[in-house]
Amino acid sequence: MKRYPEYKDSGIEWIGEIPVEWEIKKTSWIFKDINSGTTPRSDDGEYYGGNIAWLNTGDLNDGRIFKTTKTVTEKAIKEHSALKIYENNSLVIAMYGATIGKLGITEIPLCTNQACCVMSKPVDTDVKFMFYNFLAIRTYLLSLAYGGGQPNISQTLIRSLKFPNPDLKEQQRITYYLDRKTEAIDNVIADKEKLIERLKEKHQAIISQAVTKGLKSNVPMKDSGIDWLGEIPKNWEVAKVGYYYEVQLGKMLQPTKNKVDDTLERYFCAANIQETGVSIEPIKKMWFSDNDKEIYKIEKGDLLVVEGGDAGLSAIYNHHQNGYIQNALHRVRSNERANNKYLHYWLKFLKNTGYMDLVCNKATIAHYTKQKFLTTPIVIPELKQQNEIVEYLDIKSTQVDIAITDITLQIEKLKEYRQAIISEAVTGKVAI
Repeated sequence: MKRYPEYKDSGIEWIGEIPVEWEIKKTSWIFKDINSGTTPRSDDGEYYGGNIAWLNTGDLNDGRIFKTTKTVTEKAIKEHSALKIYENNSLVIAMYGATIGKLGITEIPLCTNQACCVMSKPVDTDVKFMFYNFLAIRTYLLSLAYGGGQPNISQTLIRSLKFPNPDLKEQQRITYYLDRKTEAIDNVIADKEKLIERLKEKHQAIISQAVTKGLKSNVPMKDSGIDWLGEIPKNWEVAKVGYYYEVQLGKMLQPTKNKVDDTLERYFCAANIQETGVSIEPIKKMWFSDNDKEIYKIEKGDLLVVEGGDAGLSAIYNHHQNGYIQNALHRVRSNERANNKYLHYWLKFLKNTGYMDLVCNKATIAHYTKQKFLTTPIVIPELKQQNEIVEYLDIKSTQVDIAITDITLQIEKLKEYRQAIISEAVTGKVAI
């Protein structure tokens, strides 16, 4: 690894040593203008839809900003003194919210909301070099955020940050090097992410084939009577879910104790149901009576299905911990002629076909009500074939999960490598 001839202590712990020719500068010395914006009232239709780009933190993508999702009018600019138009080649960082720490470099003049901090008018500084500096310290910067429910990075904090600062030509050389290195890494990451998507698509195709055509080819077929399904094996049945499965919707939230025998118990909600299974997190509790516990208890092997939100998402409960269900979930138990896991795979198939979008009202939050669930069509073979299909799909799902996990770990290592390259370059640990 090539290094600079001589180093000195930067005096800043996260930076360590820097090349002796480099300086340390505050953000407020590097940019002449550091400020943000505001949000015009939404009840005035004359403030929005104009020809002036208005940046929100959701527009930040750790890259160049060529357009914004929303625009404002000249009237909004005139009537809101905090709405200032910043020139292109400004550096923007999200100060709070879901995208806190996200960055962008503007390629168009724009104004922003109050959650964006804009650093403009650089002094002898390559803006892309500072972009890489902020990427390098993102974890450190987020550790300095304050506030409970919504951590915040203030403008005061941003102004006070100190960075290694070589001369402009050296900054540009480092930026050119990092652009090439990060682009190459990003391309590899993108290819691996596409591979994950192809694996998921192949997995879904395997599920669809198994639950609609079975595992054997050249079997006698018949018309299912369902337009979007087509033919199914001749000995399979077309039925409603309620004919094979018992469905119990969960308990309404009860935040206070109502009866003497009420006890505080953990419950599972939609957030606990994931593609990979039932997560123990988050842990939530509410009050249950003895009768409630009999009705809403879940046991190992139960199928839990999301009622509200990601409607129809399902997972088998494979834990031993006691728990109950809240009314964002259905608990499903099969009768003696059906397999819970078969329904799990059937629901995966239905979600992929768009069935859930059709039967659930998605205007606000999609709801897969108990009545909709019980009357959902299902094509189902006799139990022995169900078990064979489930066993086959479990094996295939495990293979796909292992492959995706392996690729995901590769992506994480590439991201760590990318971060290390950036950090080493902007702090002078390697000579470019």
